Amino acid sequence: MQYQTIRKYVAMSTSTRMPAEQAEEEYTRRLENFASFRSGITFADHEVFAIGTAEIQNLHVTLEKNELEIHQLWSTLPTIAAHSYLYDLIGSELQTTNAIEGVHSTHQEIASALEKARIPDDHTRFSEFAHLLLNIESHSILPASLTDVRSLYDHVIQGELSPENILDGELFRAQKVSVWDDSKGTQLHSGLYPEPRIHEALTQWLHFIHRDDIPPLIQIALSHYIFEYIHPFYDGNGRTGRYLMALQLTQFFSLGTALSLSTVIADAKSQYAHAFDEVQHPLNCQDATTFCLRIGTFIETAQTSLILQLREKLSILESATQFMTQHFTDLNTTERNTLEILLQEHLFNRYTSGLTRTDIMNALDVGHKKVKNTLDHLAALGYITIEGKRPIRYSASTKLRDELRIS
Repeated sequence: MQYQTIRKYVAMSTSTRMPAEQAEEEYTRRLENFASFRSGITFADHEVFAIGTAEIQNLHVTLEKNELEIHQLWSTLPTIAAHSYLYDLIGSELQTTNAIEGVHSTHQEIASALEKARIPDDHTRFSEFAHLLLNIESHSILPASLTDVRSLYDHVIQGELSPENILDGELFRAQKVSVWDDSKGTQLHSGLYPEPRIHEALTQWLHFIHRDDIPPLIQIALSHYIFEYIHPFYDGNGRTGRYLMALQLTQFFSLGTALSLSTVIADAKSQYAHAFDEVQHPLNCQDATTFCLRIGTFIETAQTSLILQLREKLSILESATQFMTQHFTDLNTTERNTLEILLQEHLFNRYTSGLTRTDIMNALDVGHKKVKNTLDHLAALGYITIEGKRPIRYSASTKLRDELRIS
C-alpha cells in the first residue's frame, strides 16, 4: 500500500473538524509511532520525521543488491578504465550541478578543472570543487562543527559567488532569503532567520548526521531536507547540499553511486521540488517519509544507470581487445597493450583528451625508451593521435576507432 501523506489523509477524511486540527492529531500519532525516526529538529512547530515503511525497507534491500553488482563490475575494471571513469563521473557531476544552479560551464572548462584538480595550488574555474569530488572517498569525513560547514561551503563555491551574495553574518547570512518560482512569481521557501536560529538548527543538524541509529536512506534524505530548509547561505545552498549528500552516500554506498545522483536529480528537478514542497506543506507537518522515498528512488535510478553503463563499456572494451588480439598480429604485446589502455581512456572518460607518456609507462610498467619506441611506431601506423605540449598527450585515433567500430 502506497504511503499516504497527512495532507492526503485529511483530504480523504469524512470528519467535520477543521483540517489543521485533524492534521495535528495525525501528526502526533505518526510521530509517536514505533516505526518513526525522529530528527529532533523542529520547523514551523513540527519535528521533522519519517516512518520506516515496508516500502522504504524494500527499497533498502534493492539498493543493497544493486551495490553488490556495482562493486562486482567496478572490481573488473582495468586500472586506467577505473581511473578514467572516476574522472568522467566527476566531470558529469560538475556539469550537472552547474546546470541545476543555472551556472554555465563548457566541456573544456570542466576538462580543465579536472586537470587542475590534480595539481596542488594550481587553480582554475571549478577546480576547487573538482578537487573536493576527486578526494571525496579518501576524505569522507562529515562536518563536525559550524566552522566546518562554513569552510566546506567556501571550498564548494570558490570563485562562483557574486558580490551581492557574499556572506555578511558571523558564519552564515545575516539577512532573510527566499526561494522563488520565477515562472509563477510565487515564493517556494524562506530560509531560517535570524542567524542565531541558523546556528541553532545547524548545530542540531550536525548532531543528526552523526547519529548511528537511523537507517541510511532515511538519514541521508532527512539530512538533505533539513539542510536545504535551513538555507544558511544567500547562494550555493543547493550545490553545497548535494555535495554533503554525496559525502553521506559514500558512507554507505559506492563512490560511483554517490557521483551519479545529481544527474538523476537534474533530470527529475520538478519531482524533487514537489517532494520537498510536500514535506513543508502546513498540513503535512514535516512528515518527510515521501521525501525519503523519492530520494531512495533517485538513488536506485542512479545505480541502475551506472550498472548499465559499466556493462556496456566493459563489453565494448572486451570485444575490442579480442579483435586486436586476433587481427593486429603485426603488433607486439606492448603495442597492443598500449592501444588497449588508450581505448580504456577513450571509452570511460569524456572529459580528458589522452594519456601522458608517464601515465602509459606506469600502466604498462615498462621503461621510457620502450614506451617512446612503441608510441612512435603506433603514431606512424596512424593508430594514435598526439596533442599538446608539456605534457604531450596520446589518445586513440579515429582510424583505430573506425577499425574497431568504436564511436
